[in-house]
Amino acid sequence: MKGLLAVGLLLLATACGPSAVTTEPALAAPVAAPPAPTPLVAPDDKSAPPHQPQPEAKPRCITVTLDVGVGPTGYRASGEQCDGLREGPWTFVFLSGERHREGLYKAGLEHGPWTLWYQSGTKRSEGSFAQGQRIGMWLRYHVNGTRSLEGTYEAGLRNGRWRRWHNNGQLYEDRVYVQGTREGAQHRWNPDGLLQYARLCKSDVCKVLCQVAGKATCAPIR
Repeated sequence: MKGLLAVGLLLLATACGPSAVTTEPALAAPVAAPPAPTPLVAPDDKSAPPHQPQPEAKPRCITVTLDVGVGPTGYRASGEQCDGLREGPWTFVFLSGERHREGLYKAGLEHGPWTLWYQSGTKRSEGSFAQGQRIGMWLRYHVNGTRSLEGTYEAGLRNGRWRRWHNNGQLYEDRVYVQGTREGAQHRWNPDGLLQYARLCKSDVCKVLCQVAGKATCAPIR
């Protein structure tokens, strides 16, 4: 009986097999996150070299001398020319050696005071330019040195009172301009000082009111 019990127990153990051990499946190793990208760092403005503007090209300047015309009216011009344009002081002399005129240029245009002479050496006229246009008071002289004309320019146009004189110093003409047009009373005198011509102008259209000769004289326009 004991033998049968032992055999039964042996068969039961064989049928059931060894005790099964339930185990959890191993967890997969966590996947490492990709490394964060390295942030772009703006360069330090203080350490970066400042922007250097390109220097402007210097004008190419040369000194020139040229002859214009021939004979008594011919002259020689001398001065500096930058990139093909006259610049700075220029002098002009007659081919016989006397002064003709002198003044300043800026970018190829008369700019600043100018003076002109007769070939005899007497001053002929003087005044100023601004970018090629006459400005301010201008004076002209007779060849004997007495004043022949006086008036003002504004932006290249006659403006204000203009007067002319005979070479004996007697007043010849008195007129008024407004931006280049004749306006108001205009008078002329002969070398003896007699008023012999009077007219009234408006917008550069003039009407003669008196014109005489000899010993006669006109009444001035008031």
